[in-house]
Amino acid sequence: MLKEMITVPVQISAVDFWSNILGSSWESMEWWVSVEYDSDSDWDKVGSLTITAIEGLESDEETSITKTITLDSLVEAYANCVAQGFNFNVEDFDAFQGDAVIQMAVFGEVVYG
Repeated sequence: MLKEMITVPVQISAVDFWSNILGSSWESMEWWVSVEYDSDSDWDKVGSLTITAIEGLESDEETSITKTITLDSLVEAYANCVAQGFNFNVEDFDAFQGDAVIQMAVFGEVVYG
């Protein structure tokens, strides 16, 4: 039987992967409250960042969550998104795609969108 969908590993430099996601303007979504890069990193310099987000934005019970994101957690979040059927061009992220990966990294699932 012919498979309908397959997953193919792709190599990309760590800096390009990091900057393609974090440079996508994902933080413009209303649920991202705070984004702080550690002293050695930025959107285009691999390191870590701490993100605070609103959980339950679409309900009566809003809370916040704070999580530190690393390259490894972004890779894991990207892989989880792809496994769930998201279709990304890793070399050309828009804000919605970058947001989905960051949501997966912070919330463990894509909550919004």
